Amino acid sequence: MIESQIMASRNVIDEAAIDFENDMQDVLHDLLNDKWRQLFDKFDPEGFGEIPWPDFLCALSSPEFQSEVDPKKRELLAEKAEQSKTNAITFQDFVNVMSGKRTRSFKIAVHHRDREVWSETDFHLIVPETSFIRKMVKFIAEEFVPAGRDRKYYTDNYTCCPPPLFLVIMTLIELGFFTFYTVNLGELTATGPVPIDSLFVYRPDKRTEIWRYLFYMVLHAGWIHLIFNLLVQIMIGLPLEMVHGTMRIGTVYMAGVLAGSLGTSVFDSDVYLVGASGGVYALLAAHLSNILLVSI
Repeated sequence: MIESQIMASRNVIDEAAIDFENDMQDVLHDLLNDKWRQLFDKFDPEGFGEIPWPDFLCALSSPEFQSEVDPKKRELLAEKAEQSKTNAITFQDFVNVMSGKRTRSFKIAVHHRDREVWSETDFHLIVPETSFIRKMVKFIAEEFVPAGRDRKYYTDNYTCCPPPLFLVIMTLIELGFFTFYTVNLGELTATGPVPIDSLFVYRPDKRTEIWRYLFYMVLHAGWIHLIFNLLVQIMIGLPLEMVHGTMRIGTVYMAGVLAGSLGTSVFDSDVYLVGASGGVYALLAAHLSNILLVSI
């Protein structure tokens, strides 16, 4: 009986010692991680979680950095800068060099900072499943946001508020008008129907009706014309609106529509005009300029 009590007491003591050791390791990890984060954040004032290599190399030679990091670590960081194929060093890369090892506790400390694990008691690193919306936002950031640091900021902070509804609404309106005239005229072809007598068609003989200079965009000459414009608006225009905002993209779109009717009235004054092609071409031009910015 006494022996069993002694064994039970020993087990309790061993468990307490293990818990104490684990707690001490957690405290040490937190302290070390906080030290690395504080040092890294001093040279990352914008809080993007990464520092461009040119700025980081300047930081390596600063007195403040030299006082916190030993020469061997600074040499390793300088070598990493020379060998790196990326534009910036992330917090995790910095921690990797500063620790010099990749133990389970170290991986958890790094991923815990990035909120990629639920707790440090997990046996495996638990990565939360990424939603479809977050995947789409990440893809749009990679394709439509110019600078690398801005991409990360956009991905982390995009909230879809206010929602990018301008081009969605325009698409639904154009589709609705096409359906209405298709049903009324009783035909559907690749190049028709064309509602010439509509109040919205731009006509040279009715130039004084100012609304026609804009509202001709809601009509289309056939399903090919319609589908092309709608696809560009959704696949190109919507991501641009998510990145640059409704006000900017809406202005570009409407300016393209107005330029189409004004240009036609000057250079081809006998032509009837329908379709949102002017706005669509403006979106394509905006996308081209965006590609040039992304590739720089």
